[in-house]
Amino acid sequence: VYIEPTNGCNLNCRTCMRNVWDEPVGFMEWETYEALIRELAGFPTAQTVAFAGIGEPLLHPRFVDMVRLAKEHHLRVELTTNALLLTREMAGALLDLGLDQLVVSIDGTTAETFGQVRRGGSLSKVVENVRAFYELSEPSPLPPLTIGIEFVAMRSNIRELPHLHSLAKYIGASLILITNVLPYTEEMVSETLYNLRATSFQGKGSPWTPTWVLPKMDLTEETLEPLLSVFRTQANISYLDLDLGSRNSFCPFVQAGALAVGWHGGVSPCPP
Repeated sequence: VYIEPTNGCNLNCRTCMRNVWDEPVGFMEWETYEALIRELAGFPTAQTVAFAGIGEPLLHPRFVDMVRLAKEHHLRVELTTNALLLTREMAGALLDLGLDQLVVSIDGTTAETFGQVRRGGSLSKVVENVRAFYELSEPSPLPPLTIGIEFVAMRSNIRELPHLHSLAKYIGASLILITNVLPYTEEMVSETLYNLRATSFQGKGSPWTPTWVLPKMDLTEETLEPLLSVFRTQANISYLDLDLGSRNSFCPFVQAGALAVGWHGGVSPCPP
């Protein structure tokens, strides 16, 4: 269950849907949150609450209390944050409560690229805060915590993708999640790294659209160009036994059995 403590934020990212809406900024009332957690505790399939949404969760004045209540009801707790408000005091409180996973949004590995996407943010401050969080978590007797990086891939930052490996090592991240940019504005359409139409479909092969079954192959200068030409076709492609056509209409929220609760208490299939 994704929970949005607030839709307010301390950044003004180019990629955010906030650029095309006029929604009021709000914070979840404590009574709403309390009722939600109390009722979730009665659902055996509700195992994880993920604090995420359109806003920055750490802006909520009772965020630490939110984590505490969820943990008291034996729920797994995840947090997605821009980490600018992840002070040493906040880090210590979250670690003491047994936070299970922290994912930090980083859309560039250089200060210039990061600043162009996450306007108002500082890459060095984010890295400094998460590194301190990681160091504080090291001697903890609690079960190990997962630190992750979420990177929104665009034409303007895709070349920095390889540098995430060394950054992950420095901040103790064992998870790197790459997502595609969703173009909420006309400007962002040119930043997409995928065609806005389906590139393969699900169905039986035919002489016009044969089914390609591709094995694992080293991605080298020799193999990349031929493979790319196959992937560009309107074909039914199975790669490593994964039918790519079935992913065209795949929703990582609905089909993963998730739901989202906005700051106002409204329920939807996903945070957007």
